[in-house]
Amino acid sequence: SNPRFGINRTLQSILSKVRAFYEADSCLLITRLEENPSKSKIWHSTRSSVQITQTGSHDDFAARIAQLSKGYAIVFAGDASGSFRGSQCYCVDPSTWRTINEPTVDCSAITELLNARHFVILPLYRHEELIGRLCITSDRNAFDRSEIGFLRQLVDQVLPSIENIQLLNRLASQAAEQQRQKTSRDIHDSTIQPYIGLKLGLEAVEMKCESGQSINDDIRKLIMLAESTISDLRGFAKNLSDEKPDEFQNVLVTAIQHQALKYKEFYGIDIIVEAFNGFHLNDRLAAETFQIVTEGLSNIRRHTEAKSAAVRLRQESGKLVLEIENANDGANVKEGFVPKSIAGRAKALGGRAFTKTSDICTKVTVEIPL
Repeated sequence: SNPRFGINRTLQSILSKVRAFYEADSCLLITRLEENPSKSKIWHSTRSSVQITQTGSHDDFAARIAQLSKGYAIVFAGDASGSFRGSQCYCVDPSTWRTINEPTVDCSAITELLNARHFVILPLYRHEELIGRLCITSDRNAFDRSEIGFLRQLVDQVLPSIENIQLLNRLASQAAEQQRQKTSRDIHDSTIQPYIGLKLGLEAVEMKCESGQSINDDIRKLIMLAESTISDLRGFAKNLSDEKPDEFQNVLVTAIQHQALKYKEFYGIDIIVEAFNGFHLNDRLAAETFQIVTEGLSNIRRHTEAKSAAVRLRQESGKLVLEIENANDGANVKEGFVPKSIAGRAKALGGRAFTKTSDICTKVTVEIPL
């Protein structure tokens, strides 16, 4: 699925493919809403349709699943005869991924809730925080313990992509909001203000005309004002229709500057943001670059005592060069050490990351081909 289709369509496609792979009856993804953790969003793929629903109370379906599964990864294979006695239930602790010998999970209640003979429940974690669950149900085909390992690998691949899509959506929303604000200012400056001036001029002409004074010069000035306004409006319309290839570059820089302000306000870290004009980024690369910057600044906050840092962006020899630098606070930084997450993102984009350390500063450099 194309990430540009958005988070909903992408997840719908993934769930449908997982359900088809297992020949299951349904596949559910339950996540908490970031803006309100007490609410959940559920993507539900069945043999006949894909649905998206939102729930609100703690007594709803999502809350009930969370309560019954107790944070475990669970594989349940029901008895073919329908008797619960011959069923098999495997519970795995996600902190160690080891099977629990005597779990206290009420699998019968879960089967009743899911209305299925067989099911798999896998808790989803992001940065060690439980964010939801993946559930697969079937009345025909039973599951075994190996499904947990396979689904873990699948989730490890999918979650970073989902985060990138969400970030891309935020960047696009920021770009749209910035464009709306700019359009509002342009309309005010190029349309409303000149018309106010034209109105005042006409009122002055009216007063002169009533007093018998000559108004020829005033009429000429008003005609010139109208012509100037028409020219400005034409330029405004042309700017709206012209493509702006640097739009995502500008959004990226603005987003980094906003992060810098937050770090100054909340953590007392002064961050200089320098971006040299002339490089062009597509939407996906802008999103990935912002994620690298975010991780770099987070590393400075968590692993150093530095109170000053810098983020620099430039194009050099067909590459985007990103530098994240912090003042050396005396911490013992191993030469050549590169944060794993940043190195991984750079490699995924066909680039590289490396670190240089001196008595003055520590600098992480990321080079990505354009």
